[in-house]
Amino acid sequence: MYSQWQRQDVQINRDPHVIVDDWNEWKPSEQEIAYAHFQERQQKKYFQTVLAPMKVRFSRQWCSCLMDISDSQRPKLVEDPAASFLGRSIPKKAVVINKVFGSSPDTKSIDLIQRRLLIKIRTGMHSANWMREAVLYPLSAEQLQRVQDYSFHLPRGYTWRFLVNNSVAFLLVSTQQSKENTISVIEKVLRTKSLEPDVITLSEPSSAVEMDLQYGKDPTFVMETSESRFALVFDEMADGKETSTPQKFYEMKLNCHLLHNRLITDPEKRWMEVKLQRYDLRSRPIRLLEFRSSEEKNKAMETGGVEFLDLLYCDSMFNYQEHHDTVHLYIDHDMAKKSIYGVAVTVRHETQKEILENVFKEHRLSVHYFNGDKKDMDMRYKTSTKTMVLQDFPHHLNHYEARARLVNKIIELNNIAVDKVEFHTEKIVPKPFAKKESLLKKIEYDLYRIGHEHNIYRPIDQPWIESLNGDLGARHFLELVKERGDVPWKVSRKVETSKKGSAAHQERFTVHFKNIPTALTFIEKILLESFEGSVFGMDGRDRTGTKLTPCFRQSFAISRTLRSACNHQLHTLDKSIREVFPILSRNNDPLMEEPEAQYYAVRLFDEWKEGNDCGIIGVMGWNPNAVRHFSMKLKEVFAPKIFDAKEECPSLLFGIGELYVMSLAEKYGTLVVEVDKFNEHIKLIGDQTDAALSDLQNYSKERKNIEIAAEIPAHFPFLNPSIKEFMFPEVLEDLRKACGIRYLVFDLKRAIFQFEGHIEAYEELMKFLEKISAEIFKKETMNFRGQVPNETCLTCWTEISSSTDFYRFRCGHVMCRQCTNAKIRNISFVDTKIVCSQEGCEKFVAPSDIKRIILGGPNRIHDLDTEKLAQLNREVKSAVFSLTRDVINCTTTDCNGILWKSDGPLDEYKNCGACDRQYCRKCLADPHTGTSCEEYDNLRQPDYSMAAYMRENGEDSVKKCPHCQMYAEKISGCNHVQCAKCSTHFCWVCLYFELGKGCQVIYAHMTDVHGGNGLENMNPADFEDADLELQRAIENGFWVDSDTDDDEEDENVNDDRRNREHYGDAFVDNFLRDGVAGGARGRLRRRRRMNRNMIVPLVAHPQPRARSPPRPRTPPRPRPFEELPEVLRDIVPRDQEEMYINFINTANTVEQQLLFIQEAIENLRPDVE
Repeated sequence: MYSQWQRQDVQINRDPHVIVDDWNEWKPSEQEIAYAHFQERQQKKYFQTVLAPMKVRFSRQWCSCLMDISDSQRPKLVEDPAASFLGRSIPKKAVVINKVFGSSPDTKSIDLIQRRLLIKIRTGMHSANWMREAVLYPLSAEQLQRVQDYSFHLPRGYTWRFLVNNSVAFLLVSTQQSKENTISVIEKVLRTKSLEPDVITLSEPSSAVEMDLQYGKDPTFVMETSESRFALVFDEMADGKETSTPQKFYEMKLNCHLLHNRLITDPEKRWMEVKLQRYDLRSRPIRLLEFRSSEEKNKAMETGGVEFLDLLYCDSMFNYQEHHDTVHLYIDHDMAKKSIYGVAVTVRHETQKEILENVFKEHRLSVHYFNGDKKDMDMRYKTSTKTMVLQDFPHHLNHYEARARLVNKIIELNNIAVDKVEFHTEKIVPKPFAKKESLLKKIEYDLYRIGHEHNIYRPIDQPWIESLNGDLGARHFLELVKERGDVPWKVSRKVETSKKGSAAHQERFTVHFKNIPTALTFIEKILLESFEGSVFGMDGRDRTGTKLTPCFRQSFAISRTLRSACNHQLHTLDKSIREVFPILSRNNDPLMEEPEAQYYAVRLFDEWKEGNDCGIIGVMGWNPNAVRHFSMKLKEVFAPKIFDAKEECPSLLFGIGELYVMSLAEKYGTLVVEVDKFNEHIKLIGDQTDAALSDLQNYSKERKNIEIAAEIPAHFPFLNPSIKEFMFPEVLEDLRKACGIRYLVFDLKRAIFQFEGHIEAYEELMKFLEKISAEIFKKETMNFRGQVPNETCLTCWTEISSSTDFYRFRCGHVMCRQCTNAKIRNISFVDTKIVCSQEGCEKFVAPSDIKRIILGGPNRIHDLDTEKLAQLNREVKSAVFSLTRDVINCTTTDCNGILWKSDGPLDEYKNCGACDRQYCRKCLADPHTGTSCEEYDNLRQPDYSMAAYMRENGEDSVKKCPHCQMYAEKISGCNHVQCAKCSTHFCWVCLYFELGKGCQVIYAHMTDVHGGNGLENMNPADFEDADLELQRAIENGFWVDSDTDDDEEDENVNDDRRNREHYGDAFVDNFLRDGVAGGARGRLRRRRRMNRNMIVPLVAHPQPRARSPPRPRTPPRPRPFEELPEVLRDIVPRDQEEMYINFINTANTVEQQLLFIQEAIENLRPDVE
């Protein structure tokens, strides 16, 4: 630049004899005049530039991609008709209205009304005579529903009556012929399903094995799709042409009965795609069908007409909370460069323009001036020009925000006044690039090359380029490698036909990796290459190269219910984590100086498919450690807060208390509530958990201030139907006033009580009505000669009243909820078949009851099902292991898979269905080709294995330490051995040792007793070493091949002499002593003692002269240093030792390693002086 305004000597044609003054003839140009004025205007003062940190990578904050899932999109609650018969139920149409200030009930008045009514019942009711010899048949929930609906008819001659007492319900039927015959008729009429086929299917997540728990039988494993009751079909109902329900459609299509069916959600399809390595499932609807037996399923599959998916799957095999990791690399090609992007800075005072230029140049930024759209450095000298444009920013500052942040930091540190900093674009003429079709091949080629060079994926074990011995080179086999099934990547291209104009020159490719560790290693190497130059670039015309965006995603499944309840928390978390790396950049955190830091960014994401009640949510971005960390934070958002109802308020777990708990979800909107009766606590998830938790804690105090409205049926499961005969208007009015009820009316036509009042009044009313019902039941069964079961728990004998919850089993008997839970918790692998506690009832507890007790009803939080079933899964799995030795747990750590014995060729090993581990199909051990199962089993026993090893390698190869009896093996070296366990020194020949003594005692013993240390007659070639040429060199005294002649010996000697002349004898001796050419430290030193006259040259040899075409000789490769050579130890600073070791170990030959050491000495010599 300076030459443009520097004074130029004017060439004048003049007479050499005439003296002319050139300064009088010179006239300055306009540019020179402008420069002179510019220099006169600029401030002239000493200015010390303060350098801004240039290594810090500026992370760009990603925008949010979270969806807004509103409360209206949450699925509606499912009605469970069986729930009202299984335990303490909630009245229909019961709602919490609002808060009131009610009065406490008058218990004395209530007792008075109750006594008057009991007298009327005792005097006015009688029991029929036919009940004397009648059959009292306990009813299950299914049977109760039939009786309630009057959908059964006994044969002529039978008299029956439905008897109800609070929690118990019976069918009293007159006896005909015999009691056994009457019971048979009852079961036939009620169409009672036999309990024998009752079966549930369990599975540990990702185990690839099902477990069937069948009524009255031991549990079994289901390991093949042909043995399972479940089938996956590609749903034909999704086209909308069928008008019938899916249940009827598939029953007619397959000509069989189905127990259950449902659509598979999108997260489940993703799990199946990974399992099957098939990535087309999410685009097709899939339905899960449950058959009554595997035989019916197999028969239905043979009928055809439906496309089945061959995969073993059931409901409990999928875990909502299981992490799913994926790694992608997005590659953007801009094939037509349109602009050069810079930063325009407008200085406030034109006189500081030169100072500001120098400051930016000190930061290695180029400064330009523009006249319109073109560069014009003459604009620099104009007074009106205050705007300069900065270009040539460091490679990692690849967007405007990062560049502007750096410029502002430079200005701030140097305290220069500027008016504005803004974006600048320099337009250039677009140039076309290579054809789009070749981009995909180039990406695949570079992936193959990087995998080969870094030993990440190397299917062709040859050099990358052609070698002189005729090998083609691995780079020519890309098309062949792509046909293999183990290629760890897959490249897809995003096709957009709507692109026009400049957008048509932009292409995006996505590299999908199949394995996470392999993917992370691949991306690490790719990014390292991108820092040094363009990677995946096409050719010289590819001026912009590629834009790389690595992305690590960790996600899990989530129900729409939970997602909508936590909407606010998720957006808050998303905002905070998106700001993490930009804040670190602004604070110049050392983490942001890492080369990869320019790609650091994280955010939340979710994926939802219309019509699915289950979606995917997770964290995506780069810096895998950050993604994993914030993924744990995301999990904490959905972790439920627990209210321990068992200790604080048990009444919240059932009845009207349960109603109040469930009303909190409607009250707060963004809240999900579950009453977990098995664990006896309440789970709260959502944005309003703290407020809801406070309400639950205050429930006991606020019961009389919470008003509800309910319709209480005057029949089972609440009251005895005969109670309506005694509900006179005057009784109800007195009862209303005594309980403090705002509104109480009995609808005789509908047989319901209409109630409005506070919770405490409702509880007193129910106590009164249940007492009346119990007295009616007592009068109805007065003539029955048999034993009427009491309304007490079968285990703890606690009275089951309105203040107690219970559970009704399939056999019809009831038990209080706490004893029920304890009974299920006590299921162990010793016996998974538990029996009803009722005396005389020998029926087993149905597996369906066990599962329902643990999980709860259909309105539970399904995301937590896997966690609830974990203990039952473990016990059932252990029970199967205890019953047979043909199956074992997979030996891979943290794998839930099962290994089982099967028939087939022994050389064809099986794979674990969960982790793909290979194992022998006969003995279930690791593959042992060439060894029988019996021999391999023996080899796994320590004593047998050691004896076999000693037989193979010699009796003297292994001995026991004379002090601790630990086995020790001597491979090579002298007869002095030190135990690895107790560090005792001993003699290998006679096992002599002195406790607490060092090696000197042992060497003295070997010399005195054995005449030496055992190395006297050892051949150097016997040393174990992978380098055979090194062994021959030690034996022969120089580096040669087998065809070396005498002339080469002279050249080798000359090489050694040249080394000594160049480096000095002391340096070469130290070099040999440190073991640079021979491997581990000190190995060559020992070998050289055995070969005192050996000459080892340290310079690579010329090609050997031979009559046949010579084979190229590879220079001896150096062995890496673990610590500094002795010549460098005293001069290298301690904090730089690792740097110098790494520098020396980068050498490819021994000679180059020597040169690096000499270079290190010369570099440190000034410091030494």
